[in-house]
Amino acid sequence: MYIDLLIRYGRRPIMVILNNAYDGVHENRVIRKFSRYVNKLGVPFVVIKSLGMSSKPEELIDLEDYKEAAIKVADTLCSVIINELGKSRLL
Repeated sequence: MYIDLLIRYGRRPIMVILNNAYDGVHENRVIRKFSRYVNKLGVPFVVIKSLGMSSKPEELIDLEDYKEAAIKVADTLCSVIINELGKSRLL
């Protein structure tokens, strides 16, 4: 919904980050569907750390996981920015 609103107002997102998604049959199906939708828009999509349905995100803060997630997001974001800059120079 937010992505559609951004696009409607002329603000195409350059990346979508889903943080602490729950891991379950229904949840994974929804994430796959959302991922297909975002990919059709040509927007990179990153999922940070899936959590079991019985877990509570506020209890699961691990600095090593946080570091790995930050590196993953930064790597993807840098790639997106470099790609977008390359496109703008071609225009």
